[in-house]
Amino acid sequence: MTGEKDSPFSSRFSELSQSWLHDRIGELERDLLSKEAKVRDLGAEITHLWRNILELRQMLKSLKETQQNLHRDSSVEFDRLSKLSEIKSIEVGAGCLKIDTNPLVVVYEGKKFRMGEFRFEIYLNGYVHLINLKNPCRYPFYDHPHIRDGKPCLGNHAEALSKLIAEGQFSTVVALLLSYLQSYNPEDAYCDITLWPEMENDAQPANR
Repeated sequence: MTGEKDSPFSSRFSELSQSWLHDRIGELERDLLSKEAKVRDLGAEITHLWRNILELRQMLKSLKETQQNLHRDSSVEFDRLSKLSEIKSIEVGAGCLKIDTNPLVVVYEGKKFRMGEFRFEIYLNGYVHLINLKNPCRYPFYDHPHIRDGKPCLGNHAEALSKLIAEGQFSTVVALLLSYLQSYNPEDAYCDITLWPEMENDAQPANR
């Protein structure tokens, strides 16, 4: 039987070998395609990561420069803040600057409206919270015609304020917020200015 080239045993062995090789070749081809795809994905991810690294390096450099400027200019900024007549007190917290104002007034169409006393919460991440501490409004959930529940509608000014905060220009930030609180634009207000009491003649704003 050993001399027969096409014995049943050899044919069966050949079939099994071909089948195994076919399956093995298919498995290797699939594995190869999978790993090639993974390499391509990793290449794209590496490119993306390098871009992120470059962006982070730039941000880190900018923040370190800001940190140096803050250390150098902080005393100047706080001196400027303390000289603003509308400011009553300044408190430095963890990641937040809290500033209380004296009574503020809005002048609109020749009339003066008593708005109350405000607290500015200025966070280093750019967030600003404005709370009316002594609010004479008929509906106290309005801190101001442009502020509801402490959240100001800053519109296009929000980005500029965030940039100024990041640069440590707090006196400029506070001056802008004071101007914002002492103004009224009926076109984009949450409510009407007449919800606040009108002052008679040249009377000073009274504490409530």
